[in-house]
Amino acid sequence: DVIRLDIENYISERLEPQIKWYDEKSISCNKNYKHLSIATLILTALIPVLVVFADFFPILIKILIALSG
Repeated sequence: DVIRLDIENYISERLEPQIKWYDEKSISCNKNYKHLSIATLILTALIPVLVVFADFFPILIKILIALSG
């Protein structure tokens, strides 16, 4: 019975909080991944648009293209 209580105590005090932390961290990382993926798609789509305006604002557009690509 003492060993069983130690195992149950270990699970409730150590293992369950660790599993909860990993679950929360996984959700957070997944959200960050999705946001960065969307930002990458938007920036990739903007590059051709910025190239069109490169004649009007050459230095600014080149800097924006360099930063986004």
